[in-house]
Amino acid sequence: MIKECINDYRNGEDNNLEKIISMFMPLIKKYNRYYYDEDISSEFVIVLIELVMKIDLNKFDSEGAIVNYISTTIKNKFIDLIRNKRKHSELVLSNDEFEVSNSIDDVDVLVNKLALENLQQLLSKKERIIIVELFVNQKKGIEIANELGLSKQNIHNIKKRALNKIKKQIEEENIWN
Repeated sequence: MIKECINDYRNGEDNNLEKIISMFMPLIKKYNRYYYDEDISSEFVIVLIELVMKIDLNKFDSEGAIVNYISTTIKNKFIDLIRNKRKHSELVLSNDEFEVSNSIDDVDVLVNKLALENLQQLLSKKERIIIVELFVNQKKGIEIANELGLSKQNIHNIKKRALNKIKKQIEEENIWN
């Protein structure tokens, strides 16, 4: 079916391109969901169209091999997009992000500022990033893992280590008593 659609599209039957795109749309949507910042489905459709035009169908024994090749190419494009995004935008936490108003009446803001400043002294840079992303920006572990190029398990371990440091600090200072 895929082989026929590709050959028919190359022979001028444009409606077959829609069929090919619809075959791979669930995969495209899957990777688009993982790339949560923006809609990149058009990037994948362009890759798919370029691939349909240049793929040598004679190299493949079966329809499944063609589908697998196209799926792998889309996955590799996703990985390239993640790598490029990570190169262009690093998560950097600085004191400037924790600037708050000078209003003494706003006790909650002052407490939060002190807590964030304490985090900067207590935690490593990576631990701070993960804690702030999880609890302040309310991101999911998988989102942070994708941004930082780490595994979800690594994010969990770093979070656990950071929370243990915070717990130990609270116990030492008897903050709640």
